[in-house]
Amino acid sequence: HLSRDLKQTAHFVVVGSGSEVLTSELKAKVRACELEGVVIFTGFMAEDSNAIIRGFDILAMPTIDFEGFGRNRNGVPKPAMCGYRIGGIGPVTQVIFPRAFKWAASEWGLEVRDRKEFIAWLLNDLKKGRSLFAFSEHEDGMIRRITGRKKKLRKYENVLAIAKEGLKGMLPEDCKNTLIEYCDLAGITVPDEYGKGQVTEWMRGVKAHSKTRKAWESAPTEAREQWQLLLDHNRFDVESMYELLIRIKDKDALG
Repeated sequence: HLSRDLKQTAHFVVVGSGSEVLTSELKAKVRACELEGVVIFTGFMAEDSNAIIRGFDILAMPTIDFEGFGRNRNGVPKPAMCGYRIGGIGPVTQVIFPRAFKWAASEWGLEVRDRKEFIAWLLNDLKKGRSLFAFSEHEDGMIRRITGRKKKLRKYENVLAIAKEGLKGMLPEDCKNTLIEYCDLAGITVPDEYGKGQVTEWMRGVKAHSKTRKAWESAPTEAREQWQLLLDHNRFDVESMYELLIRIKDKDALG
């Protein structure tokens, strides 16, 4: 039960449209708990995401980041892993797709899942009324490519576009629109070992030793270090997107 003070000072706002059945169930629970004045359902809002985000003190959102091998002569390969988190706190969950990484993933307690099955689960989660946040259009493009969808996801939010608008006037002329550039602008510390441009190298190093249990057990220290660097890189991407949006919301504090 919420305290009287909390009921008077806090509001929980559900933005966006979703399943009518689920929305009706949630509204019924709100009425049963006598929280009509605390929980607000806005329905679809036509305003831009940046304006909506600025209005919240706490923001809960699903954030994802794909990692994969770099472009080759056949184009950009499908992602080899995905890091995601629902909301701004708590651990980042990481899922691996190719079975060639099975033994490296197993040692770290990570799940190996079918790529299409995972994306189907992710899209089903969006039916609950949530929007999906990722740094660029890349993740949306990959999701459509994997599922065969032709239209852009309706509840997809491009953090890069939000950051461009939110940090307008602070961007250098030679800005390459990378996540770490925007993190630097927002005062978010980027780890020294972040490894921009090294993901493909790390993945190749791990894959070469992870195809069998025996191969991974005898893998050199360098391969395990590359795996740790890769996971840390992906985790930072997911965590920093949320932090970046919060810093943009409090833009005045950036000077």
